[in-house]
Amino acid sequence: QLTNHIRETLPSIRQSLMEQIIKLEPEVIDIKKFDPNDPNIKTKVMMSALYKFSDDFQSAVDGFGYAIDLTELSGGCRINSIFHEKLPLKLAKVEFDENEIRREISITIRNVSGVRGSIFTPNMAFDIICKKQIKIFHDPADEVVDLVCDELRAIISKLCSGISKYPNLSEEMDRACRTIIAECCEKCKRFISVVFEGELAYINTRHPDFESASVKKKGKKEGESGQVIRKGIMTTTNVSVLKGGSRDYWFVLTADCLVWYKDDKEEDLKFRLLLEHVKLREDSTKGGMFGKKCSFSLFNPNAKNLFKDQKQLELSHEDSEYIESWKSSFLRAGVYPDKGAESAVETFTGNDPHMERNVEKIRSMVDSYVTIVRNLIMDRVPKAICHVVVHSLRT
Repeated sequence: QLTNHIRETLPSIRQSLMEQIIKLEPEVIDIKKFDPNDPNIKTKVMMSALYKFSDDFQSAVDGFGYAIDLTELSGGCRINSIFHEKLPLKLAKVEFDENEIRREISITIRNVSGVRGSIFTPNMAFDIICKKQIKIFHDPADEVVDLVCDELRAIISKLCSGISKYPNLSEEMDRACRTIIAECCEKCKRFISVVFEGELAYINTRHPDFESASVKKKGKKEGESGQVIRKGIMTTTNVSVLKGGSRDYWFVLTADCLVWYKDDKEEDLKFRLLLEHVKLREDSTKGGMFGKKCSFSLFNPNAKNLFKDQKQLELSHEDSEYIESWKSSFLRAGVYPDKGAESAVETFTGNDPHMERNVEKIRSMVDSYVTIVRNLIMDRVPKAICHVVVHSLRT
């Protein structure tokens, strides 16, 4: 029995030893080159480690020649996800109190008109309300800078663990890089503040997208009808277990509808949901018999039921980042988070029809201009972060 046991286990032991030898060969080559009598040997070793650290960092950010993680997103891919998924979602979650905005517009129009009253819509009222709305976007932009800096710190920590055989050098590299990241983070926030100051200093009513923003948006929506934005699997949760309970479906999101099938073959169609007037509601993480799941809901505030006899469609998945990515995809389809203020809009114009028209006109213009600024922020903030933080740390 002992002989048979040795015969069975010896090949696996030999293979394991060979793998360890292959893994240690690079270090053995370095040790053979080590000359204790060379007065510059410490400098050479340190410079070699620094060059390798620098190359690995660039590879981690750019996504090539790096130890690819097969279990989760890492390195530059996570930073890209922050730019194109988390930033738009944070900006879309910015809540504007509709009642407060209309009240402020009404009061501002009266104040800037003075004792004479107004015949035409005052430009100053539009400027004042626009500037207040633009300021609200500053905090989400700073939050994105912090998220990117956290990802860079995670990359640095992972690379420093690779040179742990030189503990002093590893500790010093980690400290130096974190100091640079902190300095670049503050510099980037100051740069973004300058961008916002520029937006507040001049309201460009001659912007090519301003006057016809709503028309262009409508035309774009019609042109993109049928374009597939995303595909993937999610779990639906019905109100009644007798109607099916929780079940996985294959979802296809286009610019104008959400379709779900039995599986990814896309043959057995279950339902086609039009996205017109549909809103997205945030749901907290829920625990069930199969573990915790992150979820969100779709509903139509203008209708009793969203589809069939269901008031809402609850979608969930185990991975929170997967759910956040789907929320960003719904933004591209024109499905925005519910802010809960539009259903109870009050009027602050009394019985003055002229004032009501002015308030409605300025509200529409503010909406149009704020959309332009939001798109500009989604473009400028990633560029600022890459230029001030990522490229500075790389060089």
